[in-house]
Amino acid sequence: PCRSPAARATRTRRAGLLVFDGKKLRVFAEGLAGVGVTALAGDEGDFWVGTRTQGVVHWHAGTMETVGVSEGLPDAMVSDVAVSSAGVFVGGPRGVAVIRDGHVERVVGVGLFVRALAVSGETLEVATVDQGVRAIGVGGGRGRKAAGLSAASAKSADSGRDDRFVEGVSAGFGRGDSSVEVERFFTGGGELFAVGSDGLLRKGVGGWTKVLGVSGGGLADANVSALGFGADGRLWVGYFDRGLDVLDVESGRAQHVEDDHVFCVNRIVADAKRGTVDVATANGLVLFDAARGRPVEKQVLGRKDGLISDQVTDVAFSGSGMAVATPAGLTLMGAGGAQSLYSFQGLANNHVYALAADAKSDVVMAGTLAGISMVDAATVRRNVTLRNSGLKRNWITAIAKVGDEWFVGTYGGGVVAMSAAGVVSAMDGAGSGAVVNPNAMLVAGNHVLVGTLDGGMLVFDRRSRRWSTVVEGLPSRDVTAFAERGGEVYVGTANGLVRVAETELP
Repeated sequence: PCRSPAARATRTRRAGLLVFDGKKLRVFAEGLAGVGVTALAGDEGDFWVGTRTQGVVHWHAGTMETVGVSEGLPDAMVSDVAVSSAGVFVGGPRGVAVIRDGHVERVVGVGLFVRALAVSGETLEVATVDQGVRAIGVGGGRGRKAAGLSAASAKSADSGRDDRFVEGVSAGFGRGDSSVEVERFFTGGGELFAVGSDGLLRKGVGGWTKVLGVSGGGLADANVSALGFGADGRLWVGYFDRGLDVLDVESGRAQHVEDDHVFCVNRIVADAKRGTVDVATANGLVLFDAARGRPVEKQVLGRKDGLISDQVTDVAFSGSGMAVATPAGLTLMGAGGAQSLYSFQGLANNHVYALAADAKSDVVMAGTLAGISMVDAATVRRNVTLRNSGLKRNWITAIAKVGDEWFVGTYGGGVVAMSAAGVVSAMDGAGSGAVVNPNAMLVAGNHVLVGTLDGGMLVFDRRSRRWSTVVEGLPSRDVTAFAERGGEVYVGTANGLVRVAETELP
């Protein structure tokens, strides 16, 4: 509201209504200086200002008019204002006042503590503090004026039938469902959206549907470091320093695991052959029996079991076995036991951050601090570095097999593509200069998702071979992990977990 090429109005809690001319802020009008402003609606020539203690102020034709309790508002505190051809709707702690021709015509939704308002077609959507979202019809003829109505008399007036306002419950939220908390409505592309407690919702013909969900209200922490699905459909959520949760995505219930081994989680990978969920941590590789009703620690692998280090940064499965990345080198575990590779055997660097494997062969790509080591049959076949390739950075943080090529994420150089022969090619729009977070890369259907340290999520469309950047809707620009199941992608960040349908990706 109140936008023009020359100026933009800004509401504040204490400084009143300010206007920005492109260079500086100034008080819009003397009568609105120092007023606690809660809402703005309208356009620059005719708009309404909701206040914390003085009702609503109408600015039009260079004049101001105040509509307060004495003029018919049920409360002097205004939560939100919505303007439409059906009237001006002013919401507060005691319902919604309907203003037409500058006068309070009546009060509807008596008893609703209004948080936000929006007009959609012939329906007024009312988000409340404690009663979910209600819908009030605004079609039909003119109602009677209610200037000076108290809340009690307004409630009495509402008891009769009125052709213009018909109250009901908005489809998609459920009658009496107070668990849905909507903070704000907004429009985009001609559609109405609601920012709710569990994500972003869109109103359609059949009611409200979730287009972007926040999962894991019962999770132990918000600083997500790893994600992975078990065979039973539960989502395993690892944290930077709080162990992990096993989340039932349908019920939202989570089981927490945290001990001396399961503390700092780096990677979570399901092993379908053994029926385990393998969790790479700073204190070993912890294997869980995924078939049980609750996560049960089965085995902890460390140096005593043949790993080159107790600290595990990544896990991948090739055709012949398991590859384990550590800060001291790479350990390959197969039918013949454990075999470790480090710089003495030709590894580019001992510190291995990321792995990717070809399940149909023995090829393993190891991303290290000094480039990529291409390993085949437990032998380093080639090292791809800044000196002998088109790599922009030697520090490799993520790798994924995409069709016949490999996508490589770097620390400070974005993403590049590498052929099976080790030829590196730059990709336009792949976050040049971006810091790709460790193992924050996922191939999901027609997309490749990449998480960055402070630039949000990079999304690659495999059909058009174009990159996009997604920031809006993420709880943090620090994107750390991904998981996908049933066409839905779960995005882990430093400030929580978000769920989005793959069809909604760019």
